[in-house]
Amino acid sequence: MSLLPNEVKTENIANSAVTTPKIGDEQVTSAKIKNSAVTTDKLATGAVTGSKIGDGQIYGSKLRDGAVRSEKIASGAVTSAKIGEAQVIGSRIKDNSITNEKIARNAVTTDKIVNGSVTPAKLSFTPPSAVRPITPPVTTDEIAGGAVSAEKLATNAVTTEKIANGAVTPEKLSGGFVKYVPRAVATWDKTRMNFEFDGVLHEDGMDLSAIVPAGAIATHLIIEVSGPQGEAFQIYANQGAKICNSFIGFIQGMGGGLGRVHCVIYNDPDRLFDYLLTPGIGDVVVAVAGWYV
Repeated sequence: MSLLPNEVKTENIANSAVTTPKIGDEQVTSAKIKNSAVTTDKLATGAVTGSKIGDGQIYGSKLRDGAVRSEKIASGAVTSAKIGEAQVIGSRIKDNSITNEKIARNAVTTDKIVNGSVTPAKLSFTPPSAVRPITPPVTTDEIAGGAVSAEKLATNAVTTEKIANGAVTPEKLSGGFVKYVPRAVATWDKTRMNFEFDGVLHEDGMDLSAIVPAGAIATHLIIEVSGPQGEAFQIYANQGAKICNSFIGFIQGMGGGLGRVHCVIYNDPDRLFDYLLTPGIGDVVVAVAGWYV
């Protein structure tokens, strides 16, 4: 029996009469599928490919826990903003992966440095005026001989206990201190010079340069004089105009006799002294007891 086009109506088709073999390939269009009619079990495994998923359609709630594996994350895709606070712990960081340029300025604070890890080889700086404590401290063996110069010492850094006994010599003193040096002689050393007892000032008449060392600032003399009462003897630093720097003595006692006196006279650099003795002086003996430096 021949059927005219469009003669078979919906009511002429028995329920379930249109089976799969009766439907031509690619004949079921999108418009023929009821909304929400394609359920999960109607989709073949692997049937939903990337091209079938709209952009931005896969969001957080559609991802299974642990579904995004490392190989699915593009290189550089995990930025700082994507990492929660305190989520990166030591065990998650690859050894030697944090390079110098990845560390922010002033990021390494004292509590981030392991005790003993800052060695002398890691220090590269011009020391400040006052050397600050370093942990561990720089030991004696780490300091080159002669490396600590005067400008490296802080003001008042050298205290009394840091100075060895006897280390401060007269040459190291700058004003305000004088040291007496007694003359080291085994026996009393009296010197009788060729004095002139004529009442005339003899410039450079007493030469002590062979006894008193250069640089001594004053000489301690012991003078013995014999003669009649009232006679005078005078000794000056050379050049008699320095009358304030002199010693003038008179023989005391009825009838004269022997007298011994001590005096200190400041030196000129040549250790030459002027003298004046009155004609009545009987004898004069001079001994150098010591000097001041």
